[in-house]
Amino acid sequence: HGKQTLISTPKGINNHFYRCYKHNTHTYFHATSFENPNADKTIIEADSEWMPDILWREEYLAEWIEESKVFFPLHLIERCMQNNIQEREAPLATCDYYLGVDPASAGLDSTLFTILEQHENWTAIVKYIETQKEDLMQTAGRVLHLNELFGFRKIYLDKTGLGDMLETFLVGKGVPAVGIQQTMRVKQDMYQNLKTLMENGLLLLNNSKARKQMADIQWEYTDEGA
Repeated sequence: HGKQTLISTPKGINNHFYRCYKHNTHTYFHATSFENPNADKTIIEADSEWMPDILWREEYLAEWIEESKVFFPLHLIERCMQNNIQEREAPLATCDYYLGVDPASAGLDSTLFTILEQHENWTAIVKYIETQKEDLMQTAGRVLHLNELFGFRKIYLDKTGLGDMLETFLVGKGVPAVGIQQTMRVKQDMYQNLKTLMENGLLLLNNSKARKQMADIQWEYTDEGA
């Protein structure tokens, strides 16, 4: 009888490597990168800031991750980001544009602006802007500037917290702003709609932070459901 030696970091649980571990057909040894005396712990910790959590845990902690718990599969994210979409500094004349705004809470965290471009042949996320510790009037000023530049068909705001005041101000300025109360159900619907768009060809600007944030979203089942 011959011997077989398999050396790898885990890559999900739907593969031969995991089945060998699960069914005890091989002698099993496990070690994390933190146990390697030659590993640079600073690099390992730094990588956790930009790598999707599932990849970081597989690569450095050698954990088996059940892929079914991940809401946006990595292969889907990568497929949507593998394109020639360039970040837009100005609009294309043949496209319509929409803006999503997630305002900071009392200026204590980051505000995120996301621009969607719609053409008869494609739909794409073409710009991300993240600002730190920006107050409400600064956020409003940025929205007004972006609207003047892109001429948005619609601007969607998370009206939870200070977003309600932002909506009132922008509507008063004649901006096509619509506030959305971010309940758990609304978030579930938004994630599902985004996933459906991705499965049907939505293009995403290649952005490491956006990749990590999407890949870290997982299903969590409660007594009320997912």
